[in-house]
Amino acid sequence: MEKINIMTSCNENLVTYIFVQLKSINVHLNDKQVDFYLFYHDISEDSLNTLEKYSSYLGNINFIRIYIENIEPYKEIINLSVGSWPVETYFSLECQKYLPETIDRILYIDAGDVIFCKSIDEYYNHDFFDKYLIGTPIVYNTNKEDLLFYPEDLMDYDQVQKILFRGIFNSGSYLINLKKFRQKNISLTDYLEVFYNLRKRFPDKKIIFFGDQGILSLLFIGEITYIKISPSENIHLFYMPYNCMIGLDPKISELTGTPKILHFIKKPWKYPVGIFESEEIFYNYWHVLNRIVCLELSLMCNSNQKPPSYG
Repeated sequence: MEKINIMTSCNENLVTYIFVQLKSINVHLNDKQVDFYLFYHDISEDSLNTLEKYSSYLGNINFIRIYIENIEPYKEIINLSVGSWPVETYFSLECQKYLPETIDRILYIDAGDVIFCKSIDEYYNHDFFDKYLIGTPIVYNTNKEDLLFYPEDLMDYDQVQKILFRGIFNSGSYLINLKKFRQKNISLTDYLEVFYNLRKRFPDKKIIFFGDQGILSLLFIGEITYIKISPSENIHLFYMPYNCMIGLDPKISELTGTPKILHFIKKPWKYPVGIFESEEIFYNYWHVLNRIVCLELSLMCNSNQKPPSYG
């Protein structure tokens, strides 16, 4: 059985929704042995123990907790970004320092709102081509034939604004080249340096970035391998099969069929179940899984019974 690595990070506020992510892994990646790494600073021992037991109950998931004790270095990044992003948002920036040196790649997913719904073999095993990340674009440079941004675009403030506003890729799902991160000894200092260099270059401009994907985009511009970026008659320009953002454009799923990884921009847990019964992609890939999780947690607490197979 192939072994793959997946990581996320969050605090106690989102930990409940990780159970649904784990179930989606169990159902749709059932031919894989998954090492699931949770980076955290503020999660209760009870929650962590329950996640660990549930992962063991599911069978194909090895739950690994990684406690980040010192969060002070991340606070400077928080203060420079747009919005109220929690410190856990940035734990992936130098994750190679905490992960086993025996693994060379890992798939990062946002906590709670990212669901697996098909095989991800093509994505997970894709060649990095000696770049730092594999991701899916969210902002396109329409002035260039290949639609991509490159380091020279950081010399043009109009382009910088586009990059900072949303980032050039979406951080809901991306692969990290841990081997290259280690070789280059990537640290928080590298991210801050590129940001402060922009401030020096444009002293009269307001330079702020959009969360983790903004600061990642600045440092790794031109160093990201993209999945299916080119528009065609069959593929919507903004279709991202391995990070399909549901809640922005309802026509995407109609144009392309069910994607491999769903990223819920509209958070399903914030809405009553009935709202989504007419929206199959919401209902089947969140609420149905959530009901199964509730049932299995109950079974797990009351017996040693193994979960049924949904493959």
